[in-house]
Amino acid sequence: MALTILSTGNVLDRGTVANDNTGDTLRTAAQKINTNFETLDSAVTNQTWANASVTNSILRYDGTKFVATDGLLVDTNGNITISGTLSSDSATITGDIAVSGLVDGRDIAADGVTLDSATASNTPHAIVARDGSGNFLAGTITASLTGTATNATNVVINNDTSTDSTHYVHFGSATSGNDGVQVSDTNLTFNPSTGVLQVGGHTVATTDTALMDTELTNITAIKGIDQALTTTSDVAFNTVTDNQANVRELAVTAITSTPSTILSGSSGKYFSLRTDASVVNINAANFSAGDIVTIADTTGSQKTITFDTWSSGVRVAGVDSDYSGTSVTLAEYGVCTIIADSSDLAIVTGNVS
Repeated sequence: MALTILSTGNVLDRGTVANDNTGDTLRTAAQKINTNFETLDSAVTNQTWANASVTNSILRYDGTKFVATDGLLVDTNGNITISGTLSSDSATITGDIAVSGLVDGRDIAADGVTLDSATASNTPHAIVARDGSGNFLAGTITASLTGTATNATNVVINNDTSTDSTHYVHFGSATSGNDGVQVSDTNLTFNPSTGVLQVGGHTVATTDTALMDTELTNITAIKGIDQALTTTSDVAFNTVTDNQANVRELAVTAITSTPSTILSGSSGKYFSLRTDASVVNINAANFSAGDIVTIADTTGSQKTITFDTWSSGVRVAGVDSDYSGTSVTLAEYGVCTIIADSSDLAIVTGNVS
């Protein structure tokens, strides 16, 4: 809308050529000039604009006068602030845009990519949109994420041999499908720097031989082993022993007197009968089912082996089951083995009669 200052009736008529007496008279021209100034003064110096309370307001013409525009501000640095709706068929903006509120328009483009080109597929230089299920495809995403992923097919594995701190070994309760990762902060830990794997606070594997030797001396509760392991060479089964001797050898006990009784706790031992040992007693009270001893003569003379309190008797290998004796004779340099089949039945095999 044009200002009435420039309406046809207020334009000075200067005639066709100078001094042709066809233009406005001096009075008429002066009246038009005065009218234009009065109109301009009324439009520009109206009280609404002059008393505007918003700094950096932009003037706009409302058809009769100029008024302040509170929704459009321009500061001394040229920064523009718009409060309201910005409508434009085409606009190019260079620099950053800060928007507070809703931006409505799928034709808005960032770096040449419009909103309506958003896609859930893995497409370079495209705005990401979620599909109907809320999913989208992507390649490598670099970000600081919070929360958890319900399921993951792959994880990044780093080869760490230097971090000197306690790590927790991960394990799960399922062999397939999806399962939560579990750890135990006290029962299963590993230190990448020292190579120490601990179970229940005890080192069970390490690259430090001295440390492993120390740990082995503390292992005393292994069933069937009364002697504690003391070195890593023990673990290599060079000298593993039980309460009798090296498990690869028979524990040798020399008998030098008569009569002698095989005491309880002797299972697994080898008894060597010397010169003064002519009689050896096997008492059922000192044997349990499965106990076994070996007896040998080393003097070249026969020896007598007696049996007490075996209520079911003694069975000699190669002799019929009616044998009811309570003693057997061990041949010169003979060897025999006695097995407690039960707590009241003994079986003898070897060089006996």
